[in-house]
Amino acid sequence: MAVDFNTKSEKITSWNEIFDIKNRYFGQIANNRENWLNDVKQVFRNEKIKTTNYVEAFDMVIELDPNKELGFLKTPFLSKMKSFISLIEAYEEVSGGYIIK
Repeated sequence: MAVDFNTKSEKITSWNEIFDIKNRYFGQIANNRENWLNDVKQVFRNEKIKTTNYVEAFDMVIELDPNKELGFLKTPFLSKMKSFISLIEAYEEVSGGYIIK
């Protein structure tokens, strides 16, 4: 899976060469992806939040947390995950007591 973070500018390329930003950020994604997907599951299951499907739950998590908790990484990651229809169908199929890993 490739997540696009719009990293084509000269400034970002330079910062990456100096500070190894891409590896650090992708490490952050690896360390947090399970929690981010569990956030989606919790929003979907929350009766107070009216989402009828997982696509809406993904959208809600993205909307509610754009700048907190690594939102600059979380938003593109969840947006990319949301684009996998088979993943969404699997989540919805097993939405009962399944823990996303």
